[in-house]
Amino acid sequence: MKGKRVEYQKFVRTKLEDERYRHLFGLSENVELEAEEDFVLQREFRIDFVFRKINATLLLTGIFSHFRTYNLFEFKSVNDAFDLVQLRKYLGELFWWLYIKDNGQLTENEVTLTIMTVRKPTNVLKHLQQPHLQIGLMNESPGHYHWLVMGIPVHLLVINELDLIPEHYAWLAFAEGTTYKAYQQKLAEDVSQDETCQTYLDILSELEQEGKERMAYEVVQKLISRMPPERQEKLLLVFSASVRQKLQVEALQKMLSQLLQAKFGPLPQEVVDRVQKIETEVELSNLAQRLITASSLAELGLS
Repeated sequence: MKGKRVEYQKFVRTKLEDERYRHLFGLSENVELEAEEDFVLQREFRIDFVFRKINATLLLTGIFSHFRTYNLFEFKSVNDAFDLVQLRKYLGELFWWLYIKDNGQLTENEVTLTIMTVRKPTNVLKHLQQPHLQIGLMNESPGHYHWLVMGIPVHLLVINELDLIPEHYAWLAFAEGTTYKAYQQKLAEDVSQDETCQTYLDILSELEQEGKERMAYEVVQKLISRMPPERQEKLLLVFSASVRQKLQVEALQKMLSQLLQAKFGPLPQEVVDRVQKIETEVELSNLAQRLITASSLAELGLS
């Protein structure tokens, strides 16, 4: 799995098309995701997403409260740099889309462009702050910048700068560095108090399967280990099968290492590493049973 490139845009689309996850990513029932074939202009002008407000006059709340009737949305993952070249490309897509949409009859009051990035694009923001551009760059809340281009609002959302609040949790799953670690800790604490937060762990679990290996499991497991047994069992029941299996495998790995150390003394690092590479409950359980009669690590195939 290491080195695998995650298809983040594809992953996001599957979530935004799923009614179970749409609201977690900030979309209300008043927002629909247009079908991909409806707005693909040509290969070099391929827009990631277009959202349409069903009732244009109804105000939205949350991370997309700025949405108007039509909203072009570009997602830049941790794999993708966002620079001035990309910005100009997105502006080109915006105006080309305006040109062909409804025979060019849409007005600037009906359209927005939102660009979401993981990292803060310092060079882009520095460029936009130049006085001669006169675009009115504003930063009214953490991670949310916006300005006008020919009267059309352009919004930049920086995931690594978003507040650690539930309405941002789904997007923070794509964060990195200190922001991601802080998100891990906050989510783990919230899960211990509110079992409904396990849905965000489901998102993390799926991302791990896609190739993102930085997970909140370690933090969550520490919290679970401190809970009474009945609370642990109740919490594990609400986790998805993949999350539950991961936690149980890690618990068995830890238990097996402790049993091995109790019987054979301090373990060489290579033995510890081999135990951690065993990824199924069946293998770990079988090894624990064989440990009862085994007289050496070699007999267990661990040396």
